[in-house]
Amino acid sequence: MPTVGPRCLGEGRFPNPSTCGEFFDCIPDGSGGYESLLSDCNGFAYDATSRTCSGEIECHSRSSRSVTTAYHLYSYLCEGQPDAFVCADCRTMVMCVKGQAFVRQCTSGKACYVSATFGGGVCYPGLPAECTCQKADVFVRDMYDPQKFFSCSATGAVPDNHVCPDGMVFDESTVRCRNQASVPACSRPGTFANLDNCAEYYSCMPLKHGWLQRLFMCSNGTLYNEVSGACEDPCASQMVCYEEGRFPDPHDRRNYYECLTIGNRIHRMRYQCPHGYVWKVADSGNGGSCVEDSGLTLHDYSTRCSIPSGMCPDGTDLCVTNNGGCNANADCTTSGTVVTCTCKAGYTGDGLTCTDIDECLVNNGGCDGNANCQNVPGGRVCKCRAGFTGDGLVCKDVDECLVGNGGCHAKAQCTNTVGSRNCSCLPGYIGDGFGCAGACELQPCFAGVTCTFSQVAPFYTCGPCPAGFSGNGITCENLECPVGFAGDGVVCGPDSDIDGYPDSQLACTDKHCKKDNCVNRPNSGQEDADGDGLGDSCDDDADGDGRKNPSDNCPLIVNPGQEDKDSDGTGNLCDNCPSVKNSNQKDVDLDGLGDACDPDIDNDGLANDKDNCPSVANSNQGDVDGDGVGDLCDNCPTVANSGQADSDQDLVGNKCDGDTDADRDGIDDSVDNCPGLHNSAQVDVDSDGAGDVCDSDSDNDGINDDLDNCMLIPNADQKDFDGDGRGDACITDRDGDLIIDSEDNCILNPNIHKTDFTNLQMVNLQPSSSVAPKWVVYDGGAEIHQNVNSAPGLAVGDASMESVDFEGTFFIEDTSDDDYVGFTFSYQSNAKFYAMMWKKANQGTGLKGVQLRLVNSATGPSNALADALWKTATTTNQVKLLWHDSSIGWKPRVAYRWQLHHRPEIGGVMRFYLYNGNTLVIDSGNLYDETLLGGRMGVFCLSQPKIIWSNMKYSCNRDIPQAIFDDLPQSLKNQVQATPGITTRTKNILG
Repeated sequence: MPTVGPRCLGEGRFPNPSTCGEFFDCIPDGSGGYESLLSDCNGFAYDATSRTCSGEIECHSRSSRSVTTAYHLYSYLCEGQPDAFVCADCRTMVMCVKGQAFVRQCTSGKACYVSATFGGGVCYPGLPAECTCQKADVFVRDMYDPQKFFSCSATGAVPDNHVCPDGMVFDESTVRCRNQASVPACSRPGTFANLDNCAEYYSCMPLKHGWLQRLFMCSNGTLYNEVSGACEDPCASQMVCYEEGRFPDPHDRRNYYECLTIGNRIHRMRYQCPHGYVWKVADSGNGGSCVEDSGLTLHDYSTRCSIPSGMCPDGTDLCVTNNGGCNANADCTTSGTVVTCTCKAGYTGDGLTCTDIDECLVNNGGCDGNANCQNVPGGRVCKCRAGFTGDGLVCKDVDECLVGNGGCHAKAQCTNTVGSRNCSCLPGYIGDGFGCAGACELQPCFAGVTCTFSQVAPFYTCGPCPAGFSGNGITCENLECPVGFAGDGVVCGPDSDIDGYPDSQLACTDKHCKKDNCVNRPNSGQEDADGDGLGDSCDDDADGDGRKNPSDNCPLIVNPGQEDKDSDGTGNLCDNCPSVKNSNQKDVDLDGLGDACDPDIDNDGLANDKDNCPSVANSNQGDVDGDGVGDLCDNCPTVANSGQADSDQDLVGNKCDGDTDADRDGIDDSVDNCPGLHNSAQVDVDSDGAGDVCDSDSDNDGINDDLDNCMLIPNADQKDFDGDGRGDACITDRDGDLIIDSEDNCILNPNIHKTDFTNLQMVNLQPSSSVAPKWVVYDGGAEIHQNVNSAPGLAVGDASMESVDFEGTFFIEDTSDDDYVGFTFSYQSNAKFYAMMWKKANQGTGLKGVQLRLVNSATGPSNALADALWKTATTTNQVKLLWHDSSIGWKPRVAYRWQLHHRPEIGGVMRFYLYNGNTLVIDSGNLYDETLLGGRMGVFCLSQPKIIWSNMKYSCNRDIPQAIFDDLPQSLKNQVQATPGITTRTKNILG
């Protein structure tokens, strides 16, 4: 029987390099992998070239090898192909070895399929189609054997197999078995008993036209047994009762025995089935019944022959009943009326009680020292261990390297060892010997850098970094133009509006070398709807349809007719719901159909009225707390709160918000995956419920983080081909998010890749005001506009970070007002956040200049909080002033660039820089506050219209800029130098 074989790399039949004569079939398992089934050639060698068992090559002498009995009923299949794999019928595969037939029954929904990949027949799932249930309630003739057919209860069901009586074939047209027409008495190849006189038997062999039939006679009173394929003495098999029940008569299929205990002995009685009936053993193996003598298969009884009456008389041998009182593992002999009991070989005792001898306990049972001895009732089995070959009594080492390079990779050296072999990659190749790759195949160089093979370790060299980068070719860092300039980092030109694009075309190929299509107004997305070279941001008719933008209901799509069917202010041609009013044009799944008219807003296959998260894709509809709100959009997934109230807008519902945050990271302790260590990003790479910062093995690969060379990507093998301390699995992508590190904003957070404010949370800090801010997002989330004179408000993104660098460009177009513009960071709720605010001029208690404020409000959004935000000085229980520079106020239509560095773990240090063009106008110096240790980012306005925040960028960064480090107190400098993963750096800018 096949057993589980070696690991499969592809489909087909392959030799087992560790054992002569063994092969394994690699069969698709339906899930992208392979099922490996190990088998053998019954003592002969497997020929990998012809994919057959070679009858010419023996693995060892025939006297010592263990060979499965050939099944000669199918030997006719091997007549013209002595070494082959063939199909006898849909469920039977025959392995021909030197003309002998060895049968493999197909199970588990497989059928015999002839495939060149396997060198012939193989038990294969779902093929051929002719052997599977293609339709329901049909009967189908076996494509290989017309005497056989199968029935199908349903399409795709497992076929039920049937056989027509001898001499008949199945006719699909009439759905009946019919006599085989125009052929001799032979109906199928093979050797058969004459059931009228089983001393005679005949063979049937197919010829080109008809059949060849030969008649034979058994001698010495024997009868032909079709099961064993030999003439046997039918009386040699005696029926012995060991337990009560009904059992077949081994002499006559028409009879059966009943064994019954009377007194202390088991008695035996023989009965005969009615005329035309024979005894059939029950499928369960217990008992049986008399059934009509038709439709039975060969294996339903010991022989199909009926033994002539009187041929085997039922004598009075005392050993016949109950084995004469001897143990079942003893031989019973009689001498007159005396019974002698002798334990059989392999057992010990007095014959009445016989106990198995464990031969393996002494001298390994006589097996070879390199064999395993397995005790079996009455004996033992010796089997050579893996890496050795023989009969178990004598085992010799197998040189695995002689076949298929021992299973080693083609670019590996195979070295034979006693009982095994070693595989080692050839010089210049990296791997475990089973898989070997040239060093350059592992892409050790930075993206776009040429890798060249080398004969000396580490077997590769990297070319120079691409334009705009500097480094050794293995690691390359972006070169950046100074603030107020744009380009690829090597070639830089003036950038008046600081939106990342130069005022004139530069002699380089990076997209940031292209001339700004709106030089004096920031537009980092460079949108240009009509393609006229003038950016939409400064084109008064962006779509070129003759209507100025303010009066055009589709400012970016040509529609001179201005049709607006639903009168929502958005023209039909650009309205994602032209028949349903939806002025906000919200489209969660970005399928072009607005949410107001989309029957499946999140495109998860569930209609909105049936979806417990209509705006978040969740096809499994998980709802742990049963409140009707799916877990993926439930702000209290384990506490029922169908209303989803979240008063403080911290994304945790009121029902489960305990307002306890021991580590001050903005995550309520009730849902914090690491409540003792601040980790507002909540990264949990292995999804084990423990955040990475408090998980000793973040990727669950069995290697603790302090020893793991790929901390966030499972790599238990810790392969590191160049020995640089970073594992091969994370050479270019440390967090496994498929974004190379040089293009990844957060190289240790797989959930954040780029700056994206498209999914804004709008926070109105003065709900009583009738005018709330109106936010519009551009440039894929990197630019935000706010055009109304409004109450204080925030637009907060969904990315949460601890140590962060956050920068962007301020541009205020309004010339009539003088109020606040700014941004927020470490936003934890609408009552807790930092705000960097800038006012143009003094106005009452609101003073000119840049202010860093800590909002820690007892009331949250209210008139009291709005008043405290206006007032520059500290307001108890509302807003604390951390720093104020009153030297300059903002000027309209001037681009200013801000840069913020925040490192909560280093004493809460933060530093703010402000540039006017390329001139640094404000440096806050190091500021310290540890109230809030991480959170989200966004933009802020108060009573100021027409604001643009452009070319915004945020990134996770624990490194300490050199200027900040130099100004730290010594205690914090010591902390930086002692903390793994933190280094000091100088920004890589081309001056």
